[in-house]
Amino acid sequence: MFHPGPPTPRSCAPQPSVAGWLVESRDAVDSTQDLARSKDPWYAITATQQKKGRGQAQRAFVSDQGGLYLSAVIPFDGVASRWKGLALAVGWALRETLRRAGYQRIRLRWPNDLMIDSLKVGGILLEQGSPTTMIVGIGINLTNRPWLEAPELKGIAGRLADFQSEVPHYGRMVELILRAIRTAHVLIRRQGFARLVPAINRSWGRTGRLICLDLEGGSEKGTFSGVDPEGNLRLTRIDGTVSRWSHVRVNRLRELE
Repeated sequence: MFHPGPPTPRSCAPQPSVAGWLVESRDAVDSTQDLARSKDPWYAITATQQKKGRGQAQRAFVSDQGGLYLSAVIPFDGVASRWKGLALAVGWALRETLRRAGYQRIRLRWPNDLMIDSLKVGGILLEQGSPTTMIVGIGINLTNRPWLEAPELKGIAGRLADFQSEVPHYGRMVELILRAIRTAHVLIRRQGFARLVPAINRSWGRTGRLICLDLEGGSEKGTFSGVDPEGNLRLTRIDGTVSRWSHVRVNRLRELE
């Protein structure tokens, strides 16, 4: 059965974990992202609850007890163009990992969501920690019920426990996530994002999904057509023309079907 937290005894001292990582385990924190900001590469902080969790564009990320919240510090060489698309690569690697763990229907939703069917079960946040580090934040709903804290999430948020009777043990999930992050980092460093695009474009679920992009001062509707080699969303309009959108220009993507 699923254990709600890392094995006891609990300690804030980093413990050896997945090859090459030091992992610090906490209970309730304000934000794992903030705690990780001063850490060195290959250091990760996990928590079972966040009081001030955040997602894309500083939106609140409900982080109630029973979820897994992790921030992992990875090295950054300062060349931003080389790492474009890293968050998408992490999402792809984590999706592949969770599929092997039995969640066959898991998919990505641009730019940073993990979905099962129409329900969001996790999210990814990429921030720069220092001139030489980046922080990958992952939040996954395991057995928690975020809609009890935020009723507006009813029918929008999901959890892994709803799709498989045996949720992987907390410690095992931490291991799977860290391996996925390292895989994405290695692939981007060695071959760049463009070579991953075909695999990532097979990770969105069914093709031809009608979406609406909420933009500053308006919106745009069309068919989601994957991403380009820069990680930009490709939107096919009703007239057949294709527009491309960076995540910094899109406030929110809404799936209409």
